[in-house]
Amino acid sequence: MTYQSLNPPNWLMCYQEPEVLNNEVKVFLLPLGRLAVTYLSIDVEQQKLTSRKLQAIETLIDGALDIMSDTLAAVSSRTDEGQISASIPMLSVLIVDIEPDNGQWLDYWYAKRIQKNNSVPQLNSQAASIPTFCLFSPKGWEQIITLLPTPGELWRYLLYHHKILSQSLAAKESFYAQAKSSLMTYVNSLALFSPAIEVDNTLLKYGLKDAPNASLVTMAAIAKESKQSRVSNELNIHTLKMAEMSQALKANSDDRSIMTPLFDRDSLTINQRHLLNAAALWSQLCLQMVPITDATEASEASINEDWLRQLLDESLFSRYQLVSELYNFANQPVEKRQSGYVVHQHSYESLGRHYVMIFYGQSQAATHQKHILQPKLADIASDMVSRLPISELHHIIVLGISFARSQQETFIELDAYIKAVTPMSARERQLTRQLQKAASLKG
Repeated sequence: MTYQSLNPPNWLMCYQEPEVLNNEVKVFLLPLGRLAVTYLSIDVEQQKLTSRKLQAIETLIDGALDIMSDTLAAVSSRTDEGQISASIPMLSVLIVDIEPDNGQWLDYWYAKRIQKNNSVPQLNSQAASIPTFCLFSPKGWEQIITLLPTPGELWRYLLYHHKILSQSLAAKESFYAQAKSSLMTYVNSLALFSPAIEVDNTLLKYGLKDAPNASLVTMAAIAKESKQSRVSNELNIHTLKMAEMSQALKANSDDRSIMTPLFDRDSLTINQRHLLNAAALWSQLCLQMVPITDATEASEASINEDWLRQLLDESLFSRYQLVSELYNFANQPVEKRQSGYVVHQHSYESLGRHYVMIFYGQSQAATHQKHILQPKLADIASDMVSRLPISELHHIIVLGISFARSQQETFIELDAYIKAVTPMSARERQLTRQLQKAASLKG
């Protein structure tokens, strides 16, 4: 038995916390909670798994879970920036690699534990906020982080996976058969779009939109109707042409965030391919953005960690919307591209995160030229704080975007300025808007 070093994808590494007690358990502070992951490798040396070997494997897995419990209990006793860690939701994942067999042991282990406790297994930890843990094979885990390469969707799926196990047990069904199909069920379900739908409805209520997001309505409707069925190739949604820019961004790409041979692309719906392509491109762009700071801010290194996590927090649909705006640049009239323009886009993962996307003008006479606006990104962010009547507002993200072509490739340069916002009360925002309206009338 060995504890192998976990090699998470680059986007997940951005959330890794300092090691506690040992380096066998990796802990990641995600937007929705803490995730602990351990990779256990067991070589049984023979093709056949006997009952004695299965019992030995059960003992080894229990030992690994004890280590995770101790680590998470230690994490729970820490204080992070004044917040007690025990109040942060926690999940844990144990990845068990059994060689040469990678199948029946998992059925066996779950069956034994459920038979013993008459419930889906829980992690024995002093941290009462830990709801459960999930057990996967390496291939199963790789499939999950491939199809759900964002922190929010990863977290929500793990909770969904545990719920499926609990429901199957309560119904006395084949619980593991249900669990093995839960990933594709989730990816094809309306649950994938639920957070975005909630944000969209709130934006409508606040009067920041006139109509529901058309792409979201289409994707959600198809997910609701099709469940696990294939989607027609006649899907009438915005088609992203990813190939050109993906080639231009290969240098810093994160291979694990792009589709791998684990899946036949033909088995994915058009929706899923577009969402995953946009997610991969967004991750690549985030790792290449240039942070714009001023003398009053903290060091660039510390800002990098925060702004990168803010950008990577975005969900599949939110990334799709942001990347769509980048591709819409080519569809704009020549005059508009030459003069430059501004687009506002809200995060569909977090209601309190708002984007101001400035497309720099390409002509020398443009008012939106890069050298004019780049030094003003911080001022633009500050100005937007008072203009948005959202009490939940917590970050304004200003992106300065420029395009360049070299032979057959298109390159994107993105400047980023992120301003953390102290949320105002609804009354404070109402008064601010009234003052702005009064000032504009006087002017």
